[in-house]
Amino acid sequence: GVNDAPALAQAQIGIAVDGATEAARSAADIILTQPGLSAIFDAVVESRKIFAQLRSYVLYRIGATIQIVLVLSILIYAYNDTMPALYVILLALVNDVTMLPVASDNASPSALPEIPSMPQILLAAFLYGFIGTGQTMALYLSDVIHSDPSTDPEERRKYRMAVTYLQMSIAVELNIFSCRTPLYVGNILRRDTWPSLLLFICVMGGNLLVSLLAGFGDTFHVVYKVEWIDIAWIWLYDLGCLLVIDLLKSFLSVIGADWMSAGAAGDVLGYPELPDEFHGASHRSTLLHSRVSARSVLHHHSRLSTISQQGGLARGPALGA
Repeated sequence: GVNDAPALAQAQIGIAVDGATEAARSAADIILTQPGLSAIFDAVVESRKIFAQLRSYVLYRIGATIQIVLVLSILIYAYNDTMPALYVILLALVNDVTMLPVASDNASPSALPEIPSMPQILLAAFLYGFIGTGQTMALYLSDVIHSDPSTDPEERRKYRMAVTYLQMSIAVELNIFSCRTPLYVGNILRRDTWPSLLLFICVMGGNLLVSLLAGFGDTFHVVYKVEWIDIAWIWLYDLGCLLVIDLLKSFLSVIGADWMSAGAAGDVLGYPELPDEFHGASHRSTLLHSRVSARSVLHHHSRLSTISQQGGLARGPALGA
């Protein structure tokens, strides 16, 4: 009613039900266009999905930027080695294009309200950035993947830089699968943790593209040619690092650290368990059925109450007489 308009305006999220007055509608943030309150639950689910998508992209973007900037800076200032500008441009271009489907990615609403906290989000982003930096620099400094020692030193440097670029490009792309969920990347048994098909195709397609450019380097002349066996080892190395990040997530969960955002590591919000006779129906039809049943019960009790009151009034004079 009109008297509820000030309270709706003062509330953090004011909700006007179906059939509310124009004053209440103007003061509310959300207006329900159908009878019942099930739309509020849908709004909570959608809002938590949107927050999960925003959190995953912010974590990924900050973490990837930290990794790229630190790796390039360490190569220049610590080892007097520079990555070709074409590699940097290709790294940014492929990464930006493959991340477009993040906006339509599958997201799981948390069972508990998530409290956005910049210190926690920055902590998670810096962890991703530092882990990625250590991962890339460990491969750069190791002698596991290198060219033939008998070749020219400049050729060996180009080969090592191509390997470094390929490893960092694949690792940065794969990190989105870890940033998008507080659970484990390898938990394929839960469908709510799966990425969208479009995001998966774009990420793996981008990684396949840079792998082909490196494998056929003598044909395309975009990336210095890398041996196919070394490309396979780089893929295994980056996939193994995802498992290391999963172990870190497990450790932070054990110690009770809300390192992504408070409530992110909880269960998934969903509809309650339904009776067996409603398993074939959709959630919305079930809720509508329940709402109609509840309304009929209330109407039935209201009629009984009215009849009993009328009967009491009719018997009153007779008793008095």
